[in-house]
Amino acid sequence: MEKTEANKAFKSAEKDLKEKEITKFKEVVKCTLEKLELKKKERHILDKEIQILKKDIDDLKAGRLDKIAERQDKDKEAEAISIIKVTEIIRELPYPDCPVYPYTPWNRPWEISYGNSYYSNGNTVMDSIVFCSTEAKYNTTGSYMLSNGTVKNI
Repeated sequence: MEKTEANKAFKSAEKDLKEKEITKFKEVVKCTLEKLELKKKERHILDKEIQILKKDIDDLKAGRLDKIAERQDKDKEAEAISIIKVTEIIRELPYPDCPVYPYTPWNRPWEISYGNSYYSNGNTVMDSIVFCSTEAKYNTTGSYMLSNGTVKNI
């Protein structure tokens, strides 16, 4: 009888040990799945950032500064991701009585703010340039040497 009781005790201990191993294994699988979900979420965020930056480049190539400004006005996330801020410069005509045609969409002046902001007299200031859409279109093309040594042609 002692053999059967010892056998039962051994099998019970073996079963408990196996259940603990299975529980630990399931915990490993669960942690792996959680990390996978986290990375998918990060990838989704990165994909959105890449998409916005690609749209910025495409719009700069096409001279569509108005589309960049519109996207940044509608989507604050796009404004935060983009490295430039495009705002339309609204100028009054020098002679209101003079029949001057308004700016055409490709010739409207836009202010492109870029780079790191700095403080000047208590105000946040960014470097900026003034371009019209046509100038942006023609000056975007070229070869660019990136900091990692790769060359990108636009």
